[in-house]
Amino acid sequence: MKKNSGSFHNVLKKVMFLYLLVLLLTVVASFSAAEAGGSASPDLTSVVNELLLQEATKQKDAWQKAILEGGVENLSTDENTVTFSLRSFNPKTADLGAFASAEDSNAWLMSALKNASGHDLEITAEIVDGAVSAKGKKVILAAVKKAASASKKAFSGKDFTAALKAYLFPVPVAGKVKGASDLSSPDPQFSAWYADHGDLLNNAPVEAAIAAFYMQKSQTLSVKDGPHALTLTCVGASLSDLVEDSISEIRDKQAYLPLAERSDLENELKDTFLSKAISSAKKAKNKTVLTLDVDDLVTGEFPVSYRDYFSSFSWDSTVYALSTTLMKLPDIAAQPVPKAGVLSGRNKGTRVIFKLSDDSNPTYIIMRDANTDNIVVTAMALPKKSVTVKVPQGYYYIAWGSGPYWYGEQELFSTLGYYNKSERVEILSPRYYHTFKLVTSNSGNVSVSGANPEDLR
Repeated sequence: MKKNSGSFHNVLKKVMFLYLLVLLLTVVASFSAAEAGGSASPDLTSVVNELLLQEATKQKDAWQKAILEGGVENLSTDENTVTFSLRSFNPKTADLGAFASAEDSNAWLMSALKNASGHDLEITAEIVDGAVSAKGKKVILAAVKKAASASKKAFSGKDFTAALKAYLFPVPVAGKVKGASDLSSPDPQFSAWYADHGDLLNNAPVEAAIAAFYMQKSQTLSVKDGPHALTLTCVGASLSDLVEDSISEIRDKQAYLPLAERSDLENELKDTFLSKAISSAKKAKNKTVLTLDVDDLVTGEFPVSYRDYFSSFSWDSTVYALSTTLMKLPDIAAQPVPKAGVLSGRNKGTRVIFKLSDDSNPTYIIMRDANTDNIVVTAMALPKKSVTVKVPQGYYYIAWGSGPYWYGEQELFSTLGYYNKSERVEILSPRYYHTFKLVTSNSGNVSVSGANPEDLR
């Protein structure tokens, strides 16, 4: 009985061993099947991504670098290979047809950018012992190089460049422009574009937008720095100069009119913008480089560098600045500035020469006898020119006023003027002459203090 019992146990052990062996082989077979035909393990995905990033650090070509850094998608393996997709950045512009024939230019551009967003470069590479082999790495790098070349060529092509220009710098008017009247009616496509993007110019009137965009002379696209750093070199006239020059021109025009005859401020500003845009565009030479990322462009939002390009233009602040400037003008009309030279006085005696700095405004000068308080001579001096007067030997006070607009010897330069006077100065005999440079500092040999118009009357 004991012997039979022992045999039974031995048989049972063998059966259990065979069952466990079959179970183990079944698990291994199932695992191998998953390895052979299913998606790859997370470890292999990390291995491939790490390899790509390592190769990216060695790249000088920005497009190949971008593809390698884009990461893998849809990675799977079989027994000896790994298959995955990379982002080629190819806009596939040839598939979209000629841009010039596109019914919707914006849709054409967005389609190209969306194409460049896809992981469409499929690569199969050899793996050995859970890693990409040397042969497999060569296959990957060759595919990346070929894809980079094709993508770079497509982005630098005339169609994509034209689409980008149309998106960022639409032509404001159709046909030739000879005068401001030719700019008064915007192209319908520009009107539609500006209706959607008026916030770019702080919702300025369309006339102001026409002026701003007409002054943009040319744009040149460079793709050498890769899809994340396309550079658009823009040549145009300065928007801030347009604003400043327009305010100055309107102020000068309004200053020579009495208050009742001054025109509507905003309409005057629109007309001046359009007029100045034509002359500014002819001599436009300001260069600005915009850096664009295809991943930003595909969102449909304007790039930050592009918005910054137009940030110097603000209709509301321009109107406010002009309004503030014109409020300072007297109600009466300005008068023509007299020619440089003596206005009144005997003009006999010792020569006294007055000089102005080059950036000075016209300056009215008096010399007052220190003993009698009588004005002995008056004169007008202009920038970059000296004026000479003659007065008898003695002691005098010199006073002068300067400003952008002249209102006569009673009003002088009105509230826009700056007035100064000297301490008592001695004028020697006619054997000598004196030279004074009229500045508001005390750096010269005569002390200067502030004055008011009464000191010059």
